Amino acid sequence: MAWKRARASQRHRAGDDPGRKRPLAGLEPAGLRDLSGQQVGHGGFLAIDVPDDGLSLEDNERMLLSRALEKTNGNQTQAARLLRVTRDTLRYKMKKFSLK
Repeated sequence: MAWKRARASQRHRAGDDPGRKRPLAGLEPAGLRDLSGQQVGHGGFLAIDVPDDGLSLEDNERMLLSRALEKTNGNQTQAARLLRVTRDTLRYKMKKFSLK
């Protein structure tokens, strides 16, 4: 059994692993965009200043949900696409924050 693991490890290092669908090299994060479609941040980091007194993730999440729903005139499917979440996740968050 150990020889199978060793052989699989050798194939993996050589790039002959049948489980690998595409090479991993060259993959970069897609980047984040704001609600208007503009790219946000650079180098994989958000360009958001965190105030010295802190920042509430829940308040910001609620604000983003509200803005996405306003921008899409209440269309949950489009709002979910803007936020890059599933519609079910959007509906869960709407219920959590009592948004209609």
